[in-house]
Formats: sequence, structure tokens, C-alpha cells
Amino acid sequence: MAEFGENNKSAVGPPVAGWKAASGAGGISPETPVSNGNCSVPNTVKRLQNQSSCESPTWESPGSDSASKAIPRRSSLIKDGTRAGRDRKKTVSFSSSLSEKKISSAADCIHSMVEGIELKKIRTNSRVYQRYYLLDAGLQALCWEPSKKESDKARISLASIREVRTGRNTETFRTSGVYEQISEDSAFSIIYGEMYESLDLVANSAEVANIWVTGLRYLMQYGKHALDMLSSSQDSLRLDWLEQLFCTAADSDDLEEDEEGIRLQLAIKLIRNVNPGVGSSKVEHRFKELQRFSSNKEYLDTKDLMRFLEAEQGMAQVSEETSLKLIHSHEPSEEGRQQGYLSLDGFTSYLTSAECHLFDREHDGVCQDMTQPLSHYYISSSHNTYLIEDQFRGPSDISGYIRALKMGCRCVEVDVWDGPDGDPVNGNCGFVLRPAIMRQEVSYFSADTRDTVPGVSPQLLHVKVISGQNLPKPRGSGAKGDVVDPYVYVEIHGIPADCTERRTRTVTQNGDNPVFDESFEFQINLPELAMVRFVVLDDDFIGDEFIGQYTIPLECLQPGYRHVPLQSLTGEELPHAKLFVHVALTNRRGGGKPHKRGLSVRKARKRRNYAALRDLGVRAVDEVFKMAAPPLKDATDLRENMQNSVAVFRDLCGVSVAANLMQCVLALGSRVSGPDGAPLLLFDLRDHYPALEPQGPLPDVLRRVVSTYEMMVQASRAVIELSDGIYDRILHIQTMAMEFHEKLQSLAEKEGLRGRKVSRALESFSWNITILKGQADLLKHAQAEVQENMKQVHDAALTGNLTKERIGVKRVRSQTRRGQDD
Repeated sequence: MAEFGENNKSAVGPPVAGWKAASGAGGISPETPVSNGNCSVPNTVKRLQNQSSCESPTWESPGSDSASKAIPRRSSLIKDGTRAGRDRKKTVSFSSSLSEKKISSAADCIHSMVEGIELKKIRTNSRVYQRYYLLDAGLQALCWEPSKKESDKARISLASIREVRTGRNTETFRTSGVYEQISEDSAFSIIYGEMYESLDLVANSAEVANIWVTGLRYLMQYGKHALDMLSSSQDSLRLDWLEQLFCTAADSDDLEEDEEGIRLQLAIKLIRNVNPGVGSSKVEHRFKELQRFSSNKEYLDTKDLMRFLEAEQGMAQVSEETSLKLIHSHEPSEEGRQQGYLSLDGFTSYLTSAECHLFDREHDGVCQDMTQPLSHYYISSSHNTYLIEDQFRGPSDISGYIRALKMGCRCVEVDVWDGPDGDPVNGNCGFVLRPAIMRQEVSYFSADTRDTVPGVSPQLLHVKVISGQNLPKPRGSGAKGDVVDPYVYVEIHGIPADCTERRTRTVTQNGDNPVFDESFEFQINLPELAMVRFVVLDDDFIGDEFIGQYTIPLECLQPGYRHVPLQSLTGEELPHAKLFVHVALTNRRGGGKPHKRGLSVRKARKRRNYAALRDLGVRAVDEVFKMAAPPLKDATDLRENMQNSVAVFRDLCGVSVAANLMQCVLALGSRVSGPDGAPLLLFDLRDHYPALEPQGPLPDVLRRVVSTYEMMVQASRAVIELSDGIYDRILHIQTMAMEFHEKLQSLAEKEGLRGRKVSRALESFSWNITILKGQADLLKHAQAEVQENMKQVHDAALTGNLTKERIGVKRVRSQTRRGQDD
């Protein structure tokens, strides 16, 4: 491969060597073990075998990232695409040794773990210990130094590991005094031993944590055969596919008899067909990267894909036939399609397909009630429609109207233009139904509110910005050439209480595949009016320049792993430019940080906040509203008892606050096996509320899981059985109160109220009516939540083979999640 340097001036280019046979300079045979620089596992293992089993190599700290600080709210993009009011001090970032090595497979992860790295160990007493962790020479144990323990005690056998858990999701983390200072993405825990002990660790970065989680899970799956798996790269689906791809091209290339391989320009064309977003020059300069594509038999079978589609992507009614259909659509290798395996490349194809778009395709068409009065809708409007560029000096053209109408505008500014009539196309009827609180006859709501909305339960939006792909350089920039230093803003637009923004770190000199790996959480007080905007900017000393953006209504988001197609400032899609994100919506802050251990001071139990009604000063009306206090209290207790029990069960399952119950049960299934491999817990699905039954003696942690699950089922059953009666009582009181609506002002005056007191009485009446209607709606939502939760438990038990009797048991139809056919 040495002949493909920058000095090569051949128009056609010499042949690319070695997909049939390795060439001298850089060719790699398919039989050669995968390597990462000089870190191949066989060489590393040989080197470590000459040392003591836990000898610590020389380690130099790459430096820890500074704590992220909240960035004050600023205006959005100005017309030239830059940000105004920059108050962030420019800094220069130095790459560490980690970023200089490509980590692209489980083999690379294990190579890194054998070399070792320094991690922080969190203890229950809130102490933090710096330790050097590495895998031993035979990949049989995890050990650490320095430690006061004897060497045989400062180690954990890989065979004893039951689970590798991501995030701050153990009791040790939650009760630690440094909980808030730990990044969710950099934390992970190793659950091991008969007593389910936990080793809780924090890495210097999310990338390091991902390396250890991936490597440990790979070793747990393959055990002592991991070394064989690492060295048998010829069995890789990806390598087989690429070899077939290049061999086919070689057969069609017109080479001399003594030449092997394919010509460079044909190879570049071949790679660009696989990945259209990468530039030809980058392929030419980095072509040697292609020879490192082997990924050591890393693939998903039909059952793995089923679990992913149900637990992560929120799909319902998923079967193995559904998985096979996706595999046949996205798997590039013939072998993978025949055997029902989805390789890394096929999985990437699926994640970047229309099926994994961030936008919910159900909203492509009209999906709201369009029969209500016109005043109940927002109307999509356009100002200065005829201007197609700058709103002050830009040219005017009829294309501005065409674009606005196709984007759904129904109110445009017309000066005097002649043009053909035509109906617009992309479901964009131009009318958006207002939130329910704005459509009611009596409602207490202000669009300028900076607080929670009465009667509306806030939602938590969890966004993880994972990576970007094919980010172009900013339009019109030339100072840095092709170099891009991207970072991402996630903005929330809506009522003032919801408006906020968070930003990722800057990834230097990488527009092809920058990895951000940062998580954010936003409280959304009025979800129906919230918009989520992703903005990608180029970090520059002179002024950050606009790369791309995408804006989407919160209610149009699809949960799970999704790609975000980037657009220009005027809404045109940027070819192949994407962000890769994970999105989840929850209804409350799950988990939380319990009281610290060892404190002798007894803290008072936090009191529950109940919806409070206001006195009007009008006796007859106040007497009616006083009747609502007991049912409102009962409604709040029912709803919060259920949600709190779900949160406690989620904590014991060791998943993040953004996880649903299907993910909880599937995570639980990985750690309930007894010594003989038989499950210690199974679900009985014959009842509407699945029962979790022990199959023998249980360790303490699993007994807690069973009792917590029973409490959750009991609270869920109460919601279903008691909600209807409470709901009817609340609505009956609301109806009685509304009988005073028309004559409320005269009643207030008869009670002696004057001036501002009358206005205050009318305002309090609106507040109370809004609270009653809102609490009744929340109770109905809680019923639907319980039904969905039980459905997820039911389906997860089937998917995870945790059922007592599978014969005659079918999947339950989801009320909120859509299947593949939907």
C-alpha cells in the first residue's frame, strides 16, 4: 500500500494490492489476526506472561476533563449562521493517547484492557480511590494496583461476573456523596459473586467506560474462547463481505497478467458506493484503514435483534420473522442473510435507514383532530414569503411561495404576484392543534409562564448525542481548509419555562465521524408546545460557524437509537450529514439519591405535594370546590404510589432512569440464573398482572426484587381498579362548579367583593377548574401507563425466556407502541 502516497501522480493509479494475496508493504491477509497498531492480543499476552500477573505498567495521566458549567441562555442563530454574545473562553484541547488509537471492535477494547488504565473506585463511605486496572495475561481475571490487599484478593475472576452495568445505577453510586459529580456516561459497575457484590468504577471519559463495558461483556459471552474468537478473523461476516466485494471488482478490472488486486480509482469508487458521504481525497489518503475492518464475528441473530427492537426502539409485536425481514433488507453479506445474522455493517445500515429516523412517520400525515373550531389551532405562517435569502436585502422570487407552501404554511405574505394555483404535498396541512389547556372554556394558562403548568405533568427528555457522520465544512469558510472542529447544541424551544440549551464538547479535526458521547436531561413542562433543535457548529477562534441543524416537535420524536438528518438554515437537507442520538421520554425523575449511610441524624420524610385549590371568597362556590380535596388527594396517591414503585423496581434492576419496564425485565433476566444455569425467578403470565415466582432459595438481592415487584403490581392494580370512580367524582365536581361560571361576577359582588378582589376571584375560579380537569386527565394517563407497563413485562418475559409455561401464551397488543407493520 506504500505506493498510494501523496506523490503518486498517475491518473488511473496502480492496482490496490492484496485482497487475494497479501503484498509486501502493507497488505494484510484475511488469515492475519486483527491488530491495532502494536497492541495485538497475542503479542500483548506474551509480553505480560513474562511479568507478574498484576504488574502495573508505566502510566501517564492524560488529564481529566474540566467540569462542565451551565452555559447561559443566548439568542439562537443570527442571519449569517454564527452565534451572538459569545462569553465562552477559547481553549486549546490536547489529544490523549486514547484518541490516537482507533477503537473499532471488541478486539481493540480487549487490547486496551490488557494494557490497563487508571480508574476511580467508588466506595459506600463516599470515598474515591484511584487504582490501576487491567486484565491478567490469560484474560481470566480483572486485577488492580496499588492496593493493601494481597494480589490474589485484588482481583475478580471473570467467571464470577454476573453483569456489567452502565451508569450510576447501583446502591453504592446512589448513596455516595459524590453522586452528582459523577458523569452518567463515564460510570459503570461490575456485579460479581454469589452475593451480587458490586465494583463501582468511574473512567476519565465516556470512551474509556465504553471500552471496558464492551470488552467485559464480550469476555463474559465467550469466556475462555475469547482468544480464539479474536484470532479467527477469517470468520468475520464483515471481512467476508468486503472480500467478496473487492474480488468481484478485481474480476471486472482490466489489469496486466502480472498485476493483482484492483486499481486505486476503482477502489475509491467502491468505497464511496458503500459510504457516499466520504470524500474521494479522504478515501485515498486513508485507504489503509480499510484493511482493519475485521470485527471478530460481531453480529446479532434474530433473537438479539428482537430484544433490541422491543427494548430500545419501542416496537411492539416483534417476531423472529420481523427480525429476518430486517436482516434481509439491510445485511450486505450473502452469508449473513442466509444464516439470519445482522453484522455490524448491516446494523449500521438499519440505524441509518428511514426506519430509524428521529421523526415519527405517523406524523407525516394528518394525525390530529381537524374538526374543532379554527381558534383551537395554530396556523403555520410566513413573513416576507417572497424573499428567498436575507430578509432585508435578499432577492425576491416566486420560489419562496412554493417552498413555504410545500412546508405547510397556510398564511403567507402576498404583495402582487401572478402564478399557477396548486395544492401543496410532504401531510403538512398547516394547522396544528393547540394544547388541551388552551382549548378549554375556562383555563388558567399563560404562554409566558416560567413555572410548571397547572394540571400538566412535566416530562423528562433524555438525549444522548453519540456521534456525527459526514459533517461538511461551513458554507463559505476557507480559513481552515477541510478541517472541521464540530460541537452540538441541543436546544429546547417552547414556553419560557422550557427554553434552555446544552452543548457537547468540541471534537477536534474530525468531520467524518466525530464521537461526542454526552447525555443531557431536560424537564419539559408543556410537551405539546415544545420543539427540540439540534445545531452543529464549527469551533473557531474567529467565530463559530454554522454546519447544520434539525428541528422537530417533541411529540414527533421516536424513542430509541435514531439518526438526525441535518439541514441548512433554510431547511434543505445536507446530503449524508447526520447525528446519531439516543432519545427517551419519562414522566418523572426515577431513582434519585437516598440518604447517606452512617448519619445519626434522622431526616424527616419528604411530604407529598398535593394539588391545591384556591378560595374565591364566594361561599357557595368555595363549598363546591372543598368537596374536591379528598378525590384529588386519592388521585395523587394512586398515581404517585404506582410511579414510585416502578422507580424503585427500576433501581433494583440496575438500569438508568430513562429505561422502560421491558428493559428492566430483560436486564433482570441476565442475572437470575442459579448454579446449574436454571433461572431462579420465572413469570406466571396467566393473569393480567404477571406474577414473579421464585423457583428455589433466593439470595437477598433477588428477594428484594420479588417484594418490590409485588408492591409495584399492587400499586398498579389499585390504579386500574379505583381510578374510574375517582375520575367520575372529580368531573362531577367540575360540572357542579361550572354552573356558577356565567354568574360568578355577580355572585362575587353580592359577597361584597370589589375591584381587584373580583378579578382575583375569577382568576382563582379558572385555576381550580384547570386543576380539576388536569388531575382527572393525569389519572387517565396513569391507567394507560399501567396497561403499557404490564404489557412490557409480559412481552419481556417471553423474549427473555422467563415464563413458566410458554404454550398458549401470546404477546399482548400495545396501546401506545407500534409494531413493524404499523
